[in-house]
Amino acid sequence: MCKTKYYLFFYELIFLGLYFLSGLVFKYTANIYNISLFLTIIPLIILSLSNTLLKNLKINSHIILFVLTIILILIEINFPLLFSYTSKRTLFIYLCSYILPLIFKNFLFYFLTINNYSFFNIISYSIIILILVLLPIIPSLNWFFIGAFSLIKILLTYIIYKYFILKQTNQIRKTNSYSLIIYAFTLIFATILVGFASGFFRVVPIAISSNSMIPTFRRGDVVLFRKKKDREVFKVNDIIVYEENKRYIVHRILEVDYEKEILYITKGDYNNAADSIKVKERDIKGIYVGHLKYLGYPTVWINEYFKMS
Repeated sequence: MCKTKYYLFFYELIFLGLYFLSGLVFKYTANIYNISLFLTIIPLIILSLSNTLLKNLKINSHIILFVLTIILILIEINFPLLFSYTSKRTLFIYLCSYILPLIFKNFLFYFLTINNYSFFNIISYSIIILILVLLPIIPSLNWFFIGAFSLIKILLTYIIYKYFILKQTNQIRKTNSYSLIIYAFTLIFATILVGFASGFFRVVPIAISSNSMIPTFRRGDVVLFRKKKDREVFKVNDIIVYEENKRYIVHRILEVDYEKEILYITKGDYNNAADSIKVKERDIKGIYVGHLKYLGYPTVWINEYFKMS
């Protein structure tokens, strides 16, 4: 029993290590966290103490703790910041990267609290907050990776508690192996999908929002491109992915200009004329390796919706 009490703690440290190692891929930035992060521990302590008080009063009411969890979620949400967002896109990013993980985190803690594991969750969470405050740099992650990383961590915490800790402490006699397999495959699939969509692997997906490359691929398709290698030189007819005005463009190389520096003249297969701006080597992100039909439509529709707002 004593050993199992530290499983979640060591698991938190392992996940924290993976979090900081992700900076090797996404780079690092200055740590903007401060001591106010400790305030996020207060709701967890309140929930834990409430559970202890109810048991001392011989009141075992999950409904009371559930309502208290809702109240604590509302306390943690920064409503002035939430209502300050005028852009639908910014609001959507805030909801996905902060609000949604916050809700799932508190309900996970509610689950651990009613099963008498709140104390160890508070300790592990406090140590993580302390580390985040003291370190000078943190990974520079995009909003999608932050939200998805948090949700995956919460799901894995639940799996570890339900299928390993409870089993070894004999609080459950038999686990449903089929449920465990489903959880495991869901977690593995979600992790790979998040890493793939975030550009963690060598091949990266990008949703196409125009028809400039018909018939090779078209609007709504997902293009897969391989990241550019160091000092890689591209040739005529290569389809490259490059950045222009903070957006990615996927066009074919029509001509290479070697005069002062290597510049690429590009053109969409469906366009009548070459692109007006020559592509610099440093703006190229990778080279086309294939595409998946129709899978990019959700991303295209979301982006178009935010542009209209």
